Amino acid sequence: MIDLTRVRLLIALGIAAAALTVCAPASAQAEKKERSVKIDFKSADGVTLVGRYYAPMGPKKRDAVVLLLHDFNKGKGGSSKANGYQDLATAMQDDGYAVVSFDFRGFGDSTAVDKDKFWADANNRTYINGAGKKQASIRYDQFKPAYFRHLVNDVAAARAYLDRRNDARDVNVSNLILVGVGEGATIGSAWAYNEARRRKDNNENPPIIGLPRTTGGADPESNNIAGAVWVSLSPTLAGIDYRSHLARWNFELVRNQRITTVFLNGEGKADSTSRTAVAGLLGKIKPSGTRKPGPRKDRVVKDKGAKEPGGEGAMEGTRQILLKDNLSGEKLLDKQVARGILTIMGRVMEARGAKAWEERASAKARFYYTMPNKDLVVKVAKPPKQEVPLVDLSILFGR
Repeated sequence: MIDLTRVRLLIALGIAAAALTVCAPASAQAEKKERSVKIDFKSADGVTLVGRYYAPMGPKKRDAVVLLLHDFNKGKGGSSKANGYQDLATAMQDDGYAVVSFDFRGFGDSTAVDKDKFWADANNRTYINGAGKKQASIRYDQFKPAYFRHLVNDVAAARAYLDRRNDARDVNVSNLILVGVGEGATIGSAWAYNEARRRKDNNENPPIIGLPRTTGGADPESNNIAGAVWVSLSPTLAGIDYRSHLARWNFELVRNQRITTVFLNGEGKADSTSRTAVAGLLGKIKPSGTRKPGPRKDRVVKDKGAKEPGGEGAMEGTRQILLKDNLSGEKLLDKQVARGILTIMGRVMEARGAKAWEERASAKARFYYTMPNKDLVVKVAKPPKQEVPLVDLSILFGR
């Protein structure tokens, strides 16, 4: 854990203060809107998810795409338009990344549903208040707490959307970077673990549950995740505690899949719940190279097996970084933190290296689930001709 002021964070990352212009001035707001396009795509259960696509700009043209996951709250709502998300997205765009952001179901502009398809799902009928009316729109304040874990299906839908853009040669989804905030980061962690268990089946015959699938099997889909940045990762979803799940998910991602994951937290009281939960999570992962807290509780949490950036002042793999602020979540997303996130992403890509583009053809493919980091088939994830996968929540939550 590194205790840094914002300025020291930038110095440690090797960034000049004027290297990037993150926030557009008020007079440029119209121009900023023109630089992204409105998009929408469907979830497996018929929700129309609305967001924006930012095509890469600037001289670098990085061969990577960022999926930005906004924070949300059962009582207060949430949206990809809140606070610094749009400025962060345009900063990534200026640095050469393609970016997709969207509103989770029931939040922001993602409220429309296909009445017949959506309400045919037993979970939607069970965990959403007023389901008997079968209305054509939904809102987050209708959701029962246990329903919020179903938002992982929205990330799966976003990935299916990116697969389609990948096959159109707009992006390279083999180099996917996840940036999530608060409960959006929690959902992102769940989805990334799902990808670590999901594999494309290249055999003509269906997989057999209980048998290894080494012939014709592919690498875990998580191999396409270059890295993750979680800002104020929430240990709960709508008040339900998921600390033990987060430890299991991130152990698989960091230790087995070698995905460098950086956790950003404010050091003040406002972010104490997330900060403490992340420290506990990293303790359970027990990445090699951890050193005990010194007199000022400075600690670098590091996994030597992860793909580590090299060079002076580089990020050193999976760890927690503290910002000297009494802020949390999306309130941390100012210009300096945006620059830090850009540098983290750049270092991760430099260390991992960009993977070559390949056609996904996911709508035609069959997928199966395996045991963690093994080839033993435990479930069939998606038959052919189902364009958007429906996440099997029992894989993530055990029931």
